Amino acid sequence: MIYVAFDSNTFIGKAIKFFTRSTLSHIAILTDDKLIEPWGNLFDIHWRFSKFSYHKNSTAYIYELKLSEEQESLAKRFYTWLAETEMPYNYFGVIGFIIPAFISNGGYFCSEGAWDGLKFAGIKNEAKGYQVNPEIFVSLIQGLGAKLIGVKHL
Repeated sequence: MIYVAFDSNTFIGKAIKFFTRSTLSHIAILTDDKLIEPWGNLFDIHWRFSKFSYHKNSTAYIYELKLSEEQESLAKRFYTWLAETEMPYNYFGVIGFIIPAFISNGGYFCSEGAWDGLKFAGIKNEAKGYQVNPEIFVSLIQGLGAKLIGVKHL
């Protein structure tokens, strides 16, 4: 399974890093040359299929996490479901890193969805998706054996 961690210094990227207290601004899943991620404009963000070209002026850190065939199939099924249903972005969850009373508005923010996909695939860990910012996500997958396989400056 391939995960892409972005570091963006755009206004939105800086805001996300501020609210999530992370050095990274975004997580996406790479399957079949498409990214699966929450994307859109500030007031209409949903999970969808997208392309690297949307991430101009960012640095992309590409990680490979080896999973069993069954785990990878389950994780891909979860991520595809997020994109096909256009699951909404969890704005409250991002605010929840600063004001813990906010947890969810019914959707998933990027690292939350990426982590919950691994949990759906059977990865055992106590971390709750709504507590996983992009930096924590990278630490968690590195703990599972993920390796950095590339860096792209977009």
